[in-house]
Amino acid sequence: MAQVIIQSDEGDNESIKLVARSTGLKSAVVIIPLHRVVPKPYVPVLLPALVLDQWRASVIFQVRPDPNQKIADNDMNSWMPVKSGQLQEMAGGRYLIYRTTFMPYDEQQRKGGQLTFQKITGKAEVWMDGKLIGTKSDGATSDWVVPFSSGRGERLLSVLIEAESGSKAGLGGVVSVKAINN
Repeated sequence: MAQVIIQSDEGDNESIKLVARSTGLKSAVVIIPLHRVVPKPYVPVLLPALVLDQWRASVIFQVRPDPNQKIADNDMNSWMPVKSGQLQEMAGGRYLIYRTTFMPYDEQQRKGGQLTFQKITGKAEVWMDGKLIGTKSDGATSDWVVPFSSGRGERLLSVLIEAESGSKAGLGGVVSVKAINN
């Protein structure tokens, strides 16, 4: 017994000749005609947006902090878990850092992508893997798209927010990661 899988090249319209031989058996020849066919319609697969929802927020600072400051592995108290969609009270200071890590989809790792911030409030800087990739100089609430370059593996994202002391500021809506062409 034998099984054969045959695939022709696109555009071929000649026949395929298949010859089977084995010691002690009668040989066989099969001619398989090729015909052009209309390709089946399809909808390309689109990856869903990757939603970033596991954020940590620093304490409120009076003086601009280093957005890339290290968090000690055993630090369970100074950076609180927060969710996007909830503005922070800028009590006693003007600066706040949000931090998260995420693994972009393969295409985003190869080609880069874009971060979409919905309803971000305050001036902002976005840092990825220690490099500044975007600056928002207007303090008003708005949606904001920040492109990022290709890179392999997990990415570290820091968002520095600046707002007036006593106001509410921060990530007021969903933060998502999309392919550049989405």
